[in-house]
Amino acid sequence: MLLDEETIRVLAVNCRVSGGAGEVDVTDVDSVAAVLSAVRLMQFDLLLTSSTIAGLAVWPLAQKVRRVRPKLRWWLVARGLSDDQEVLARTLGVTRILESAPTGELIRAALSRGPVLSRNTADMPSPLATSA
Repeated sequence: MLLDEETIRVLAVNCRVSGGAGEVDVTDVDSVAAVLSAVRLMQFDLLLTSSTIAGLAVWPLAQKVRRVRPKLRWWLVARGLSDDQEVLARTLGVTRILESAPTGELIRAALSRGPVLSRNTADMPSPLATSA
């Protein structure tokens, strides 16, 4: 499917966009390997995760994704986070914590307030680049 520049692309990890995703293009994955592969190969505007992925805490995955795509926005869908877990999530760059799955309309409204990341792959940092 070809997407235009206005399409918001979401990588949903072990959670769903509620009320239909007509407002956004959602790629669903349910494993750490699939997430890492997707963020290396495709451009997304938002990473949407639950607090666990395949029985593991999301924190190590969030760290890895931040290394590959440091500007990727990240929302966490989790109920009953402790204060320590919320601090950890914020430290790892989460921009919104939700208790239930967001709608496509909410995602579009929130991400449309700021510029959507460029789809131009020339603007994407290389996951293999090293800093000097």
